[in-house]
Amino acid sequence: MREAGCWEVGGAPVTLLKIISKERELKNIFFLSVLLGMSSLYAQAPAEPPPQLQQFDFVLGDWTVEGYFTTKKGQQAPFKADYVVQSTHDGWASQADMTIPYGDKIVFHGTSYHAYNPRTEKWVYKYFWKNGNDWLDFEGEFSEGKMVFVSAETFDGRTLRISFVPVSDNEFEYIADLSEDGGQTWKERDTYYRCTRKTKAMVE
Repeated sequence: MREAGCWEVGGAPVTLLKIISKERELKNIFFLSVLLGMSSLYAQAPAEPPPQLQQFDFVLGDWTVEGYFTTKKGQQAPFKADYVVQSTHDGWASQADMTIPYGDKIVFHGTSYHAYNPRTEKWVYKYFWKNGNDWLDFEGEFSEGKMVFVSAETFDGRTLRISFVPVSDNEFEYIADLSEDGGQTWKERDTYYRCTRKTKAMVE
C-alpha cells in the first residue's frame, strides 16, 4: 500500500518530503552561486578614474558667487550665492550645491552632478533646483580651455548652453546662453556669474 504523499517516478517511490528537500538544495546552490559571483565582482580591483575627469577639477572647492540672471522682462537681476563643489565616488563624479541666502533663509537651492562617460567620450551634467522641482540634463565636452554643456532637451521651449571658464586657480566664470531656434542663434550671457575661491578643493 502506497503511503500518502508518495508517488512513483521511473518505478521508484518519491515522497513529498524528498521533493521539498531537493527544491531547498537547489535554492541553496543558486544563492551560493550568486554570492560567489558577487564576491568575485567586489574582489576585483576598482578601475582607475579616466584622466578626462581632471578636465573639470578647476571647479572643485568652496566658492563665493556674484553675478546676475535675466528676468522674463529682460532686466538683469544681480545676486550673490555660495557654491560648493565636491569630488565623490572616489573621483568618478562631482556634486555641486548653490544656495542663495536671504537673511536667515535660503531662497534658492540648486544641485548638479557631473561625470565623464567613457563610452560616449562626453561629459554628463544633471541639474536639479528645489524652487522649480525639475531636472535638466546636459551633455558636453572640454574644448578650447573651457567646459561647455548643452541641454539635452528644451527648457521652456529654449535650448540652454552653459560654459564653465577657468580664469585662474582661484576664479572661474559661469556663462549661460539661450537659444529659441534649436541652437542656430544664441542670446549670450542670459545668466552670468564669477566664482571666487574661499578654500582649497575638497575630495571625498
